[in-house]
Amino acid sequence: MCPPSSIRKVSYRNQRWPSLGIETLWFSDLRDRVPQGYFTRPERRDFHILMLCTAGTGLHHVDFSRIELHRGVVLHVHPGQVLQHSFEGDMEARLALFLPEFLGPEGHSADAPSPLSLEEPEFQALERAFAELQEEYEQTDGSPLSMGLLQHLLEAFLLRMNRVARFEGASPRGNPSQMELLRLFRRELEASFRQSREVAHYARRLGYSARTLDRAAMALEDLSAKALIDGRVVLEAKRLLVHTQEPVGTIARHLGFSEATNFAKFFRKGAGCSPTAFRDRMVG
Repeated sequence: MCPPSSIRKVSYRNQRWPSLGIETLWFSDLRDRVPQGYFTRPERRDFHILMLCTAGTGLHHVDFSRIELHRGVVLHVHPGQVLQHSFEGDMEARLALFLPEFLGPEGHSADAPSPLSLEEPEFQALERAFAELQEEYEQTDGSPLSMGLLQHLLEAFLLRMNRVARFEGASPRGNPSQMELLRLFRRELEASFRQSREVAHYARRLGYSARTLDRAAMALEDLSAKALIDGRVVLEAKRLLVHTQEPVGTIARHLGFSEATNFAKFFRKGAGCSPTAFRDRMVG
């Protein structure tokens, strides 16, 4: 059972088209929907948030990364990430909220690097693409044909993000089979990181050898599969240390450690400080 947390869990809900799987709107519309002060709490959502900033400035935190937003920045927040809005700026942005299954099992483009800061020609091209997606959503009738159009328009936008990332040198170097393996690995890791930190466990679950999994991780992320596993556990530990008041020992058990001392050693290796020091620095 997950310790009580200050993180608000938000599930996808589209009041206009409950079964559509996607909604587009403006950032100002999202702010107008909720009571004042609603976004002071961090949130963890079960859907994707795709944001193209069109004007003004703002500040968001995604997990423990501070992201300054301005015209030309594209931000893609994935399900499960912890997002906190800041409304000190005057930012406006186009938004797409969509479920993981909306793009289907072959929606590899959802892994486009984020955030990206676009040059003006790239921004204009991507804004046209996003505007087309929003226009189609506004006139949708909820039919399979309209849903197919929305899927293709969203996929095209994300593919454009990948192309920009490739030109900036941020694109993965692996081949398509490695990209698919890493996608499956990340999905399995998200489901099982509390139960196992062993590469062999994930390789068996996916039907590959540990060496093949490790090779894919190194090709696409410049990190070993073990480093990706440990990094995911450290990230969850940070979230729990900052967003809950549970003792370190309770957090250790929740993450699959039988002894708090083993967890402390593991965390120090990954974060560079003890769990208590990290909590004091971030909260105190």
